[in-house]
Order: sequence, then C-alpha cells, then structure tokens
Amino acid sequence: FKHPLIVVPKGCAHPCQAVVLHLWPVMQEVATTCTADWRIMEHWCRWVRYSIRLIGEDFAPLLSPLVTLIVNLYSQAQHSSFIYLCSVLVDMFSSSKANHAGLVIMLEHFCGEVFKLFSTSSDSMVQEPDTVDDFFRLCVRFIQNMPLAFFQSRYVSLCLQCGLAGLVLTHREACASVTRFFLDLIHCSREERHSKEIREACSAAVSSVLQEHGATIVRQVVTACAGSVPVDLVTYHADIIMELLSCCAPQLSVWLQAAVESLPQMNPTGVEVASKKQLAEFHEDIMQAKSLHVVRLAMKDFHRLFA
Repeated sequence: FKHPLIVVPKGCAHPCQAVVLHLWPVMQEVATTCTADWRIMEHWCRWVRYSIRLIGEDFAPLLSPLVTLIVNLYSQAQHSSFIYLCSVLVDMFSSSKANHAGLVIMLEHFCGEVFKLFSTSSDSMVQEPDTVDDFFRLCVRFIQNMPLAFFQSRYVSLCLQCGLAGLVLTHREACASVTRFFLDLIHCSREERHSKEIREACSAAVSSVLQEHGATIVRQVVTACAGSVPVDLVTYHADIIMELLSCCAPQLSVWLQAAVESLPQMNPTGVEVASKKQLAEFHEDIMQAKSLHVVRLAMKDFHRLFA
C-alpha cells in the first residue's frame, strides 16, 4: 500500500478500499494478539498509515473501530507508534466536523495515559523521547487542524506544563516537536487558512495562555539557550522567540529581562559566566532583531557564554 498511485474519478470509491476492508479483521486480530511486541506493532501502524494515505476518506468506515482499537491497545502497551498513528488520523479526517468529537476523545485518552507515563519519575520525559516526540506532534496536528477543540480540552493545561518541561530536552526530535508545539500554539491566532471567527477565538485563547505561561515559556527558552541544550538545537527555540517578538514584543521584553536576570552569574568554580553588560546586549539584540536569522545568531552567541 506504500507505493500505488491510482487516480480515482470523483465520486467513485477507491478500488483498494475493498482490499483494506477485507484485510481489516485479520489486522485487528494481529494487533490484539501481538500487542506487546513493539516491532510487530510498529509495522502494523505503518500498514494502517499507508492504507489511510492510499484510500484517503474511503477509510472512514474503519475510523471509529480503529480509534477504539488503538485506544485500548495503548492502555495495554505504550508504543509511541500508536500516538503517531493518531496524528495521521487528525491530518486525514479533521476536515469533517462529524469526526471532531471522536478525535477529541482519542486525544484526551492519550493525554491521560501519556501524563501518567511522564509522572512515573522526575526524568521520565528524558527516558521516553519517542513518546515526547509523537505526543507533541499529535498536539501540533490538533492545533493546526482543530485549534478550538484543542484549547477547549480539559488537558490543555497539562499539555502546556509538559511542554514547558520538554523545552530543555536534548533529544533532537523531541525538542523539535515541543518547540513546534509552542510555535504553532502562539501562531494559530494569525493562521491565514482559518476563518476570521476561528482566528478571533484562538486569539483570546492564546492571550490567556501567554498571560499565564508567557514568562515561564521565555524563561525555559533562555535556560535552554544558556547551555541546557546543545547549540544546534537553539535554532528551534529561536523560532518561539521570533514568534513572540512578532505578536507581543512589549511583553516579551519584560519576560526576557526577567529570564536573563534569573540566570546564575557565576559557574560552580566562582568564575563569572556572563557580565551584566553581556546580558543587556543579548536582550537588546533580541528586541531589535528584524529577522529570524538575527535572533538565531544572537541566541547562539549567548549559548557560547555558558558553554
């Protein structure tokens, strides 16, 4: 199912739909029998993903049983490939409002299970980078396709708290997904492809999020930039700063000033890490930046002070 390119006339069912429907009982049995084997389940999720990509909306008759199945499977075995598969479902089926309720139920189930996994130890997010990557990829898909449903979810606050912790992760893919989560969340109120009504509702939601978490987001970004993550990952964090600079520069100036002032002035050996002048220059460079490239350069230079 990975490679076929079949042009289907408008209004006609995809010729491979019958094959997928015929195979579904067998694949369902495979999933319930081999749930514990992550290799088999990864291939199983790949089969489902290729089937969905192949027949598109003609997969709709299997959407409800698939969601029910993967929700039950993840309760038994926390394979991150199940979460990735959910992001494919959001991509493909969120255009129909009839699917929204089921997709939100799916998201909230995975939120509950993922947060339970992340709360098992203080470094659980470090130990589960694939889950972090796929979970925040799922959140990004919701923000891109169903932003209001995401903001209305009862788990949005916990998503933000986990995201804040994830901003200092050193795993490349996990870091990329977490920073993209905050970038798209802040940007969704200005996303052109959404209707005016959705943008206005998102604007109110984003304002509320930034009022409560804006200072912490910036503090975590600055902490990451001050040596908590490798320098090559700082470019991801620069995207967040640039977005804040574009939408709420006065608030960013206050948050950034507080964040740099909270950094330690001395390293463990008593040597000065960054002078007040250097911290002030960093703040000025960011606030005067006119492009993402300039922000990235400023953050990389700042990172070198703490390397």
